[in-house]
Amino acid sequence: MLYRKIAKCILTYSEEECSEELLVYGMEVLGASWIKILFFLLIGICTGFIGENLLILGVFCSLRSQAGGRHCKTSLRCSAAMLIIIYGSILMSSIIELPPLFLVVCLPFYLYILYCYAPLFSRNNETENGKKIKKKKATSFILIAAFTVAAVLVTIPRIRGMIFFAYTAELCTLLPLEEYFSGSLSCCRK
Repeated sequence: MLYRKIAKCILTYSEEECSEELLVYGMEVLGASWIKILFFLLIGICTGFIGENLLILGVFCSLRSQAGGRHCKTSLRCSAAMLIIIYGSILMSSIIELPPLFLVVCLPFYLYILYCYAPLFSRNNETENGKKIKKKKATSFILIAAFTVAAVLVTIPRIRGMIFFAYTAELCTLLPLEEYFSGSLSCCRK
């Protein structure tokens, strides 16, 4: 209701053509995203893991914005999945000490996943623009390489693990698991 009123106000004073429904949808997505981010930060403050939350959210969300990925059907499931990713990354990085060489060995496999499956758009965010797809794919390559270099250079194994597990979780959302289990998986979707 509030978003519709804001959209009508914007459209009244705007010189650009835009559908009211599209504007309302954009504001709903933006509002839900900010509420989730504030929720995760509040959880981080309450648990004493605010720095870890920021690091994992930064890595996951920056790669997600370029590579795309599968989405949960509800906001509640999305929040639960993100909490599992955040605290799973924190837990795994506390249990498993990853040697820098392991991250370097994983990089070609991760680049292959990006090459084959990124960017993956949702039904609400599809694009046919070839230039946009190539730019997002290239940016995804740069981000995964930069995160790997940063993780290798970090001298604190726990931080290295959090970076690695956060971008690994994002890359897993690109994999076509439903196609794999149904038997209709082709080798690579370019």
